[in-house]
Amino acid sequence: MHYLWIRKRLLGSLAGASARTAATQLIALLVPIGALIFLISCGTKQTGFISPVSNSTQLPSPTFTPTPVPIDPWIILKRSGNVMQDLQSFRFKLIHDEGGSEFIPGMIIEEATGKVIKPDKISVSFNGKFGNGYAIESGLVTIGPDSYMMNPLTGSWEELDTDVSPLGFFNPSVGISTIMARMQDVFLLENDSQEVYRLKGILDSDALMPLLGKTLNDKFVDVEIKIDARYMYLTQATLLGRVLESDPEDIVRNIEIKDFNQSFVIQIPQ
Repeated sequence: MHYLWIRKRLLGSLAGASARTAATQLIALLVPIGALIFLISCGTKQTGFISPVSNSTQLPSPTFTPTPVPIDPWIILKRSGNVMQDLQSFRFKLIHDEGGSEFIPGMIIEEATGKVIKPDKISVSFNGKFGNGYAIESGLVTIGPDSYMMNPLTGSWEELDTDVSPLGFFNPSVGISTIMARMQDVFLLENDSQEVYRLKGILDSDALMPLLGKTLNDKFVDVEIKIDARYMYLTQATLLGRVLESDPEDIVRNIEIKDFNQSFVIQIPQ
């Protein structure tokens, strides 16, 4: 059909023009038609269809991003608890926002720094207030059954009776393990850093007795902790809420822990 239509059109053109002009028109018309027929015949012989995309061009394979597996906060807490239990030494710092911790009646500790060597060596330096706001600086050292305290008035060290040992008030080794073992309703907080896990939960006041001494009954505090994602060390714990009789309602306690398993010495003070 196409060929007959082309032939008829060519004859009409030849009848109304000179032979030379008709020949020129014939060539001009046949060249593109011949090229088109050649391309179609080649495509039919090879594939039957000419794709606008080269056969050598490989389309990219679709990629799939796997859905990340949720991190179980209880597993993180358990692993970190095991690591912290096995620690042989560390340094710590206790800071209060709004208020402090009552060590003995009338003596409030606002900030304390120290070091711990398991199983029974603790050295603490602290500052705070005594009585009607009198500022004090003092320290505590415990080595086995023996405990010493710096007299904040004279600066001299005095041996303490066994029943007022700082181990009954501030035992970071036991206190930290208790916090991690007795946290409830734990969940993972959003965090910009992949190097730290941030967890939050609640804690009953009795769990804080190794750290703070006698606590109020039937009280709960909010707890936020940070755990090193590589080594699973607990590096910070923040306790929000009142647990001692002397505490204001909005008290916040921050415990920082560092220098894990480092070598240092705790001696009887001179």
